Amino acid sequence: MRPILKRLATAAIATATLAGASGVAAATMTGFVGVSTSGSIGDCIPKTETKSAAVSLAMSCGDRFGVLSATAFAEAGHVGATAGAATFGGTSTPAAPVAHATYSDFLIFTSSDPNATEAEVSVNILVDGVLNAARGDPSVFTGGSAAFDAFVVLTGRLDLEERLNDDGSLFVHSNFGLVSGVLGPAPHGLVRSPTLFVPLNQPIFFEMGLEVGGGSVGPGASARSDFGHTFALPTGMDVFNLADGVTVNAGDYLVNNRYFDPLAAPAGVPEAASWLLMIAGFGLAGAALRRRRVAAA
Repeated sequence: MRPILKRLATAAIATATLAGASGVAAATMTGFVGVSTSGSIGDCIPKTETKSAAVSLAMSCGDRFGVLSATAFAEAGHVGATAGAATFGGTSTPAAPVAHATYSDFLIFTSSDPNATEAEVSVNILVDGVLNAARGDPSVFTGGSAAFDAFVVLTGRLDLEERLNDDGSLFVHSNFGLVSGVLGPAPHGLVRSPTLFVPLNQPIFFEMGLEVGGGSVGPGASARSDFGHTFALPTGMDVFNLADGVTVNAGDYLVNNRYFDPLAAPAGVPEAASWLLMIAGFGLAGAALRRRRVAAA
């Protein structure tokens, strides 16, 4: 496990133990942007943030050798991250950008069966992103490589990992099953985790995480991993696949196993043009009703 992921996983286990003992539940968003080595260029200063509201971080820098950029975002039910690197005249960029985002909370599963003590659970997750990697000078046997590693923790860690090299070779590791869409250089669709067993009527730690990275070596090489806000809980369907009589709740965004997206645009007030059309429609309806009454008389 990479150092960043290892630190966060250790913290998650400690938090889960504390919450399980106290019964206190709280959502947490974390973000990190930085580089994968101790070196950096320009203002590539690592940034990290953890809080109970949305987190959004960005980093970019460059010098005569190349440029680096990274972003991280976390909101209830959403995590996203991007990382890009491009080499100019040097042999390689001095560091590789890394972005990491997590969202975690405590869920409570319940059952209508008073004798049930645990439930079989699998989770649905939406994924959508792009991996790009390019080689520059054909006389130089180097190029770019982009990667992302998404994971879910729910009584056990579940992984979805892809790596793309400039020669088109692709590595995909996943213990999620693909429900719809594709996995590859442009992952897009709905994935489903293996079935897990969770205890009922007590806080269960749940975490979604996403780490992306990219590196470039050689003049003109580049790489980008772009998963903006696109490792998320699905809307319009059950988030967890549960047996009859079992349901799950967490705060006001996951109610009876249905996810209410905090980033979805509100219905809002009709615009002025819409009001004019509505008023005109009422006028026409009133005129038609008056004509009908006159004809009846």
